[in-house]
Amino acid sequence: MKQFFQLRNFLSVSLIITLGITIFVFIHYKPIARQSIIGDINTAYPIWVKGFTTCEFNGNNVLKRLSADELTIGPRKYFVFNIRPLNEAVFSNAKIETYYYFDGNSKSQELDRLHLNGSLISGKGIKKSIPTKGIITRCRFKDLFWKIYRDNNLSLIIEAKGAEINFRTKQMRLSDVCIQDRKSHKYIITRSVIWNEKQKTFKIPGDYIAMTPKGRASGKGMQLDLNFVARPLS
Repeated sequence: MKQFFQLRNFLSVSLIITLGITIFVFIHYKPIARQSIIGDINTAYPIWVKGFTTCEFNGNNVLKRLSADELTIGPRKYFVFNIRPLNEAVFSNAKIETYYYFDGNSKSQELDRLHLNGSLISGKGIKKSIPTKGIITRCRFKDLFWKIYRDNNLSLIIEAKGAEINFRTKQMRLSDVCIQDRKSHKYIITRSVIWNEKQKTFKIPGDYIAMTPKGRASGKGMQLDLNFVARPLS
């Protein structure tokens, strides 16, 4: 009989402890959710920023403006695996403005507009740098609208369904692309374009359609510079 009461007391104490732990977890548990971090930085991961915008200068000259409806930073995927601390940044519905100055200043021309430094991941209204929990090794764009300025004059407009920056080669590969020259009103439409930041050229390796005020033509393989001058691929 004594053993029965001891067992009953033990079960009662165990039940009370279990119930207490359950209530504590229920009160303090918070599910992980995607959160906007406009203006403030939190530790949610993957990181999500809504209404991202930033601008980079060289002295008084604008080098680059970048905005996006959404920016996410998270582990880079290799097949079905997420690899940390290797991250990728993904910009949705992005708008880029890059500025090139031909004033004889060679250093201005050598500055890389495609690099991903602190200015790119600390946008307007954000009080401090975004904690990426690793390094960003790839940058992707979904729906890209890109304007290129020469000495503050709008020169080219590029629209692409997607793009990816290779930081090692300083190249950006664009898919489903339309390149428009504002001065001549000429267009190039193609499936794939490679922008070489160092050479300041667009490489079109495949088929393309060229449209001008006088008509249209098709071809395969060419290279465009910032003056919209076409050359055959070497």
